Amino acid sequence: MSCGTEFKAGIEVEIVTDKGSVVLRPKEIIVSTKDAAGIQCETKENLDMTFGVKEEMAAFTAGIKQGKLDPRMTPEEALEDLKLLEAMLKSGEAGGQVVNIA
Repeated sequence: MSCGTEFKAGIEVEIVTDKGSVVLRPKEIIVSTKDAAGIQCETKENLDMTFGVKEEMAAFTAGIKQGKLDPRMTPEEALEDLKLLEAMLKSGEAGGQVVNIA
């Protein structure tokens, strides 16, 4: 994720599915699922606070120096990102209906 502005302390993104949820905060990610017995399981991972811009630019300049793109920066990867974004928008327009990504 690249952002042009800094995160605010209260930002939180939660993705909920029929198999569990993922909560993303600037400094942590929490994954909640149920095991085979139906018991709630939660894992937390602390994240280094980063906005991605410096890292993205470093990968871009390293690719120029090496004459080879970082695999995460290819046009094909950008297209996959756009497919996901389009599916999320279509789902939102349809009241949260599941949209398959082809």
